[in-house]
Amino acid sequence: MLTGSMGSTKQKAARLVVDLASTAGATEFIEVENAHVSGVSVITGGHGLRRFLSDLSGDPEGKVAIPTTLNSGGCDHQRMERRWA
Repeated sequence: MLTGSMGSTKQKAARLVVDLASTAGATEFIEVENAHVSGVSVITGGHGLRRFLSDLSGDPEGKVAIPTTLNSGGCDHQRMERRWA
């Protein structure tokens, strides 16, 4: 996946997982059958998350490889750029 042999979407996801694992000091990976993505909000995630999601949404291969859930998050499209203190 890291080489892009399975498509650019899976490559981006693999890079993200490897970077997060390295930051956390993980020494190995475990096999999983499902996943939950927490904290997915374009408001709290900022520009980087919006760009990442935009990239993935335009990729026809941009599908999960295992059953995945996420927290639903609503936002007011007209106020997306407003900064909350």
